[in-house]
Amino acid sequence: MRTGRSAGDFWVSMGYLILFALLWFFVPRLVRHYMAWKTQSAAQRSFTVRFTMFSWVLAFLFVGALLFLPNKGRVIMLVPVFLAGATLAKWWQTSRERLRREADADANFARARRIN
Repeated sequence: MRTGRSAGDFWVSMGYLILFALLWFFVPRLVRHYMAWKTQSAAQRSFTVRFTMFSWVLAFLFVGALLFLPNKGRVIMLVPVFLAGATLAKWWQTSRERLRREADADANFARARRIN
């Protein structure tokens, strides 16, 4: 006759504990991102979706190139990939700022128009 818990019960309990910890860690962050997403204008959301899809396509191409190129080609490929990534990051930042400024200007104009 056996008393106590089995090793399987321990791992099930640890799984629930890890799941709870992950939910506790990620859910508040996801809620903050969702609320920030809702406050964006339609143009900002559209730009974000299009740029994200474009970035995923580039990432898949990069991973595919890493899989199929020989070692020397991989090393040579890293320099243009880094430069393209830095350029895209800067372009992303300036485009988002431009869209925010335009959305603020439109909101201020609409608010002023309603008052008069």
